[in-house]
Amino acid sequence: MTTLRAKVTRDVALGVGLCAALGLVVLYLILRAMFLAHFDDEVREDLRSIANVTNVSLDGKIGVYWNTDVLTDFGMHGDKLFIVLNREANDTIEVSPLLEGSDWRPSFAHPRGRPVLLDHTLADGRRFRLAGQRMDAQWGWDENTPTPAGFKDVEVVVIAGRDAAPLDTALQHLATLFVTVGLAFTLLAGLVAYWAARRGVAPLSRLTADLEVSPIEQRTREFDTSGPTEVGLVAGALNRQVGRIQMALARERRFLADAAHELNTPLAEMRTVNDVALLRPDDLPRLQHAAEVTREVALRLGDTLRALFALSRGESGRELPQWIELASLFDELWAAASARYPQRNLRFVYDVDATCYAPPLLLRGLLKNLVDNAAAYAPPGSEVRAASREDARVTTITIENSAPELGAEDVVQMFEPFWRKDSARTARDHAGLGLALARSYADAMNVELEALLDAEQVLRFTMRLPHP
Repeated sequence: MTTLRAKVTRDVALGVGLCAALGLVVLYLILRAMFLAHFDDEVREDLRSIANVTNVSLDGKIGVYWNTDVLTDFGMHGDKLFIVLNREANDTIEVSPLLEGSDWRPSFAHPRGRPVLLDHTLADGRRFRLAGQRMDAQWGWDENTPTPAGFKDVEVVVIAGRDAAPLDTALQHLATLFVTVGLAFTLLAGLVAYWAARRGVAPLSRLTADLEVSPIEQRTREFDTSGPTEVGLVAGALNRQVGRIQMALARERRFLADAAHELNTPLAEMRTVNDVALLRPDDLPRLQHAAEVTREVALRLGDTLRALFALSRGESGRELPQWIELASLFDELWAAASARYPQRNLRFVYDVDATCYAPPLLLRGLLKNLVDNAAAYAPPGSEVRAASREDARVTTITIENSAPELGAEDVVQMFEPFWRKDSARTARDHAGLGLALARSYADAMNVELEALLDAEQVLRFTMRLPHP
C-alpha cells in the first residue's frame, strides 16, 4: 500500500522534474541556436574572406589570390576549405588544399543574394559547415578599384566553410551539462519533496498515533485541532464522531443495565413466590397463587421482550412510504387503547382528516405508542386529544393529554428506555419502552418528534411528516 508521504514525494519530484526538464530543454535549444548562429556568422565571414580575394583581370581571367601565410586556416593542416566556380563556364577556378583530389563539385542553383548555408562531409568523415553565394568577381585588388570601360562582369560561385567538429563538441558538452544538471536538480527536488512531505504529514502521523493510544470508548480528551487546516478538519470530525460513538455506547450500556434490571426484577419475584410455595408443598391455595404469579410475571416478561424486539426493528428497519389516511388509522388505534384501559373512562377527541406520506408500519408503531402512552397515563376521566394539519409541504400531527405529575425535567428524559416517573409510572404492566419505541420509529422515518409540557400541565407530542 502506497503511503501518503511516498505519493506526495513522488508527485512533487515528478512535477518539479518535468518542469525542470522542460525549462532545461528550452534553455538548451536557445543556447544551441545561439551557438549555431555564432558559428554560421563565422562561416559567412570565411566566405567574405575568400570573396575578397577572388578577382578578375581585364582579359577576363579569374583568380583567387590568397596566401597561406595570411589565410593559414585554409591550408592543408587547417580546418577551413573553399571552392570557387565559374558560373558561366561551369568549371572550377580554384579549391583549397583540403579539397584537392576530391571530385566534389557542388551544384549551386541558389539565386543571387544572401549567402546560403549547407553541410558537406569529406572522405575522411569530417563534417564541414559551408556558406555559398553567387556573385560577380571583383575587379582589381579591392572593391574600390575603378572598373575600366568595356569590362564585362563575370559571375562566380564562392563556397567557403570550416570544420564543424568544434561546434559538435561544444553542443555535446552543452547537452551533457544540461542532462547532468537536470538529473542533479531532479534528485535534489526529490530530497526536498521527501523532506517537505515528511514535515507536511507529520501532523497526520501524530493524529494517527493519538488515535491508537486508547480505544475510542475510553478517550477522555479531544484530538488536537490546532494543526494545519486539513488535519484540523479531520481532527474536528473525529472529535464529533467519537462524541457520537461514546454517547451511543453510553446509551447502550445504560440500556443493557436497565434491561438487565427490568428482567431481573420479575424473575426474582417469581423465584421468591415459588420458593415460598415450595416450603408448603401440600398447601394447594399457596401453590395455585404461585402459579398465577408465575404466569403473570411470564406475561410481563413476554411483553418486555416483544417491546425490546420492536425497538430493535424500529432502529434498523426501512420501509417504503405511501399516502395514508389518518382518520381510519386513529379510529383503529383508539379502539385498541380503549379496550386495553376500559376502567380509565377516557374521552378521545380528535380531528385528523388529513393524509400523510410515511412508511405504514413505522407510522402505525409511532402513533400506537403515543396513543397507548396517553391512554395509560392521562388522569382517569380526562381527555386525550389529537389533531392534524396539512399544507403543501408537510403534515403535522399532535397528540396531547393532561399530565399533572410531570415536570419540565421529565420531558428531557422520557424518551430514554425503561424510564418511568417515580410516582406515576411504576405500573407493573409497563416496561417503560413505549416512548423509546416512538422515538425509534420517528428516527427510522427521519421525522422529528417533539415533546412539550405547557404551563397548564398538558403534555403535547408533535411530529411533522414532509411530503415528497
